[in-house]
Amino acid sequence: MTTIDVKISSEYGIMFLYDSKDRPAFPAEAGKVPVMWTSTCLAFSVLSYVDGDARIILCGSPPQQHDAEYFSGKIECASKSLSLYDHNGFAFASVPLKDGFAQVSLRMSEERNPDVVSCVIENMETF
Repeated sequence: MTTIDVKISSEYGIMFLYDSKDRPAFPAEAGKVPVMWTSTCLAFSVLSYVDGDARIILCGSPPQQHDAEYFSGKIECASKSLSLYDHNGFAFASVPLKDGFAQVSLRMSEERNPDVVSCVIENMETF
């Protein structure tokens, strides 16, 4: 199973998951609460750079740690590719999908300013 594990210094403490090729409909209040989403975008809080790096894991099955689940649902991805973005639209990592959507479970070490976020993508294509 493929796992991508990145450490990110987030300027504003918010990250996004959306289609690698299409601009999404961003949640109107992204960043006001820890997790928000539309049919095409998932926005979630992470530890802000002033407090240290955030660890974000993109994986196909739940990791060993038992973090709480804060989101479970589908994100439309017509290109069959999902990317992890910062607020500037910089893609840190991309994963191929088996379908035209991403089935995502978001697990975080804590609700506000988590230092570990696991994005479990159940229909991620192995590469």
